[in-house]
Amino acid sequence: MLPSLSPVITEIAAGWQFAQRLPAHRDMFQTEGGEKTWLPAVVPGHVHTDLVRAGVIATPAYRLGELGTAWVEDADWTYRTTFAVSSERIASRGTHGRHFLSFGGLDTFARVFLNDALIATTE
Repeated sequence: MLPSLSPVITEIAAGWQFAQRLPAHRDMFQTEGGEKTWLPAVVPGHVHTDLVRAGVIATPAYRLGELGTAWVEDADWTYRTTFAVSSERIASRGTHGRHFLSFGGLDTFARVFLNDALIATTE
């Protein structure tokens, strides 16, 4: 039997977390205290709305709230999640089948990792 050629789409919208990335001379998953504080995130979404939801900043559009949030634009942010792909799904694509990750809202500069391997960059 030939593998199906029609795409099977799985949205990865649950389980997302985000944290501020520290300067390049530090490990990207380590805070100054050695621990990273991961906060819940909504994807697709935006770091400002995730920070508002977490109570870190006030709503930028409310009463000059943007004056206290300029640092958000200057910071780098890391988003992460986990997901599983069944062996049946992998086998259904055949020996030479391809799997695609599609992102609808990466920032201007982004690096995408899958299982700790860099698989994409944007500039």
